[in-house]
Amino acid sequence: MARTILSKVTTYEIGDKKVEGDKAEVSVKITAPDLLRITSKAIGELLSMAFAMAFSEGQSQEETDAFLLQYFENAINDPNAPMTTSEIKVILEKKEGSWIVKPDDALANALTGNMGKAFAEIENKME
Repeated sequence: MARTILSKVTTYEIGDKKVEGDKAEVSVKITAPDLLRITSKAIGELLSMAFAMAFSEGQSQEETDAFLLQYFENAINDPNAPMTTSEIKVILEKKEGSWIVKPDDALANALTGNMGKAFAEIENKME
C-alpha cells in the first residue's frame, strides 16, 4: 500500500532554504493522493460490505483483507483520485559531507497524502 501511495506523489517543489552550519530547513510543497478524502468516501461504501463479508461463512479473513486492500489501491490509482498539496518545512542534517533528511510526522503526512490523519479518522469512526 505504501509503495502505491508513494508512487502517486505527483509533484514536489523546493522553496526557501535556510542553512546554519550542519543543519538546514527547506520549504517544500508536495502533492499526493488525498487519503483523508479517499478514506472518508471508502468508509461509507465499504462498511456494510465489510460486515457482510466478516459474517459470511464462505469468506476468510484473508480474503476480506485482500478485498479491502485492493479497493484502496484501486481508489488511489484512479486517475480522478482527489489530490492534496502540503506545504511543509523539511529539516536536514549534514553527516559525512551529505545532507540527510530528518523524517517527521509532517513529512510522512505530506508524502502519504495525510495517511496519519486518515487512519486517525478510521479509528474514530470505528469507536
